[in-house]
Amino acid sequence: ATTSTADLKGRVDAVLLLLPNYLHQPVGCEFLQNGIHVLCEKPLAGETREAQMMCEAAEAAGAILAVGYVSRFYPSVQLMKRLLEERFLGHLDHFEYEYGGPGGGETISSYNLYRDQAGGGVLTANGSHFLDRMLFWFGRPSSVEYSDDSHGGIEANCSAGFTFEDGLTGTISLSKTQALRNRFRLYGERGCIEMEEKQKLSLTFLPRHQPDLKHEISANYSYKPASDWHYFQLQIEDFVHAIKSGTKPRDSGR
Repeated sequence: ATTSTADLKGRVDAVLLLLPNYLHQPVGCEFLQNGIHVLCEKPLAGETREAQMMCEAAEAAGAILAVGYVSRFYPSVQLMKRLLEERFLGHLDHFEYEYGGPGGGETISSYNLYRDQAGGGVLTANGSHFLDRMLFWFGRPSSVEYSDDSHGGIEANCSAGFTFEDGLTGTISLSKTQALRNRFRLYGERGCIEMEEKQKLSLTFLPRHQPDLKHEISANYSYKPASDWHYFQLQIEDFVHAIKSGTKPRDSGR
């Protein structure tokens, strides 16, 4: 056991960086500069410049930097990407995402109650998973509107609106004080695709002209995981594959 990252130089090939958010950049850069590959728990950093520093450190040393957005490994998330590429819904109109419930997320150190240590509240802890999926599915928005109740601290409630270059718009609502519907809905020319927050293997299609029907859509996925730990295993396997092959992980620092 050691409390010094310097002691690990030459002794390990890769690390899982699970420290409080404000330590991701300084500790991550120490590892990366020494050529040690890093799978960093989300968020990558509290500020854009810190994330940029980590990416540059990885690239300069030829090290792999991956981020722990585990929902990228859900079959439903990958299936959504496929259906979008195949234009299953036709022209896209808008999406809605809600996630919330009272309390949750307590830590022994309480670092996540301080903006300078956590980087943010419900948006960082929960919403960043959806933002990662949003970027994966739709690319970067051309404009963003955002509001929260932080008053200089961390936010317990927030909302945001997005506009994309192809005309798609979207809204998100996140809360640590009230129960929300905990689902994603995407509306398009042919109807609506719904993904409940816990819906990891399939999607639900609601046809526009048959609103009384629901169709479950799933890929040919024969193995049903016994628990959510399966997706963390897939994430680590992807990280290891990237190290061995020199290719990008599914969710890279960039």
